[in-house]
Amino acid sequence: MHTSAAFAGTSFLVAFVVSFALQKFWTFEDDVTDRVHLQLSGYFLLTIVDIGVNAALMYGFVDGIGLYPLFAQLMTWGLIALGNFFVCRRWIFAS
Repeated sequence: MHTSAAFAGTSFLVAFVVSFALQKFWTFEDDVTDRVHLQLSGYFLLTIVDIGVNAALMYGFVDGIGLYPLFAQLMTWGLIALGNFFVCRRWIFAS
């Protein structure tokens, strides 16, 4: 494996763990740890779905509508962040 691929994988894993921990313990103030394995699985699935949604939205905004790529990415990030908040609140970290 090339070093850059290893660094990319490691950075994704670190970002995922930090993001999960911040969402669970800070944003949603969920200190319960008995179902963390289910939450972690759901959050990982959401992250994978987000990668596909990001690609689809960028394609639609840039190639479909003709938006400037930076503006399209900012809109995409905002939409994904908003969607993630509601998915996490309703299903992943629901009390």
